[in-house]
Parts: sequence; structure tokens; C-alpha cells
Amino acid sequence: MNTSLLSNLHTFVVAAEQLNFSRASDLLHITPSAVSHQMKQLETHLDVKLFVRKSKGVALTNEAKLLYSSVKKAFSEIESGVEKAQAPNTQKLVIAAIPSVVSCVLVNKLAELQALLPNYQIQFISQHHIVNFEQQNIDCHIHFGNGKYANAVAKKLANEVVYPVCAPNVINQHNALKLIQYAAGMEDKPGGLSWQQWQKHFNLPMQSPCLVFDEVGLALSAAQQAQGKTLAWHQLAKHAISQNQLDRIGTEQITLPFSYYFVTHKDYSERDELKLLFTWLEQLFCP
Repeated sequence: MNTSLLSNLHTFVVAAEQLNFSRASDLLHITPSAVSHQMKQLETHLDVKLFVRKSKGVALTNEAKLLYSSVKKAFSEIESGVEKAQAPNTQKLVIAAIPSVVSCVLVNKLAELQALLPNYQIQFISQHHIVNFEQQNIDCHIHFGNGKYANAVAKKLANEVVYPVCAPNVINQHNALKLIQYAAGMEDKPGGLSWQQWQKHFNLPMQSPCLVFDEVGLALSAAQQAQGKTLAWHQLAKHAISQNQLDRIGTEQITLPFSYYFVTHKDYSERDELKLLFTWLEQLFCP
């Protein structure tokens, strides 16, 4: 296999994941026209159509979906092999988690985690959508969902409840504060909660949010900066509350329909380091 074909296949993987040549070019640090040129070269080489051009981005053909699955797995194996060759005596544990769990929960407990697994290099990957353990070199995923995952083992860590919070220095004015909202993504939207739903549930006057973020952690950070009040997810906010960076408003709360799960490949669940990690996370996610 020549270098040009390898380069084109790598570009193909990125373009297939982004479904947009411009976004792919940003990640690859080349021009969109270069991405398009490489994909045309690859289509000519394989004698198969890979992309259907649309007004906004591209879509994969069935042939491209099959190619992506195989090439992605192959590149992951190459990456893993290179890492093992460079550091043969280093054990690595790759933990995927929804971004706000990384920033609001795990970052605060890094010393404990390193003490728990002292012989491991721990790598964190922020990822909303569930890991494809067949294609990604990831050992486990701390995921917020319904617990139903194909070809994986899911162990429940904790439920989640939502309640309003604000910065301690504006708690006395909480009724007049602007609303800050987390806008749930497609992956966890059924498990999220909007201010409109909160107001309807408790028969409160309707008010629209002034600030909207795509991460719970960002909404909590804005509330800490006294920019308004937000609906806090307890597991993500409890550290800030314990450090007097946020105050809970009232006693009302709503339980979300989704929960946190520790998800592993079906063949990984009996590994000692993952058992240790799950037990530690269970304690970390206690109310």
C-alpha cells in the first residue's frame, strides 16, 4: 500500500466522521479542496462512489459505511501498536465520559484515581455518543443513558436529579435572576430537562432562558459567575455546592429518566482494573 493511499484513507475516516469537507479540512489542517481532491482520488482508486454531495455537507454511501468500519478499526490497531512499541512497559487505561462528567466530577478526584491505579497511564476522552468498542481503543465509558447498549455490559452508577442553583452572593435575589439553560444534545435529550418543563411541572410563570449552553458544566460555570440561575444536575454540581461555589435554590427537584452507567466491552468486564474503577466510581457517585 503506497503512502498516498494511506493518506487518502486517513482523510476519508475524518471526512466520514464529520460528514463535511470543510470541518474535516479544519481538523486535518488542509484546505477543503484538498479533502475533495483526495476523496476523488480514493473513489477512482477503488472504483466506487463514497460520498453523496448535499447542499450542506455530504452523506456516506453504503459502500463508504462498510469501508469506514474496516479502515477505522485498522487505524485504531495501528495507533495501539505504535503506542505499545514506544512504551512497552506502560499500561494504559482509556476512559471515555460525557464531557461534563470529566470537567465537573473526575477532574476533582484525579489524585484519588491515580492512587487507585498507580501503575496506569490514564487517558480521558470526552464523548457524548456511546463508544463503539469494536472500532475505538477505549476501555470503558461513563455514559448518561438508558442502560441499553449493544455488545456491551452496562452497570448502573447512579440516578440523576435536577434542581435550580445560583452563586451564593446572589442567592437572596434568586427570583429576579436570568435563566441559564443546558440545551440537551440528540444523545441525551430524552434525559435532559428545560426551564420550560420545570416551570410547567411546578406551575410557575413561564420565562425564557437568556443564556443557553451545550454542556451542563458550562451552564454551571456561568451560574458560579453570578450570570443567572441554572438547573443543576446533582452529580455534576455537588462538588461546587460543597465548596460554596453554588447554592441550591429551594428543595424542589425532578428525577431525570436517564441514569449514569459504567459501560465496557462484553469481553472487558472481568478485568481487575475495571472492577476497581467501577467500585471507586460507585462511591464517587453516591448521593
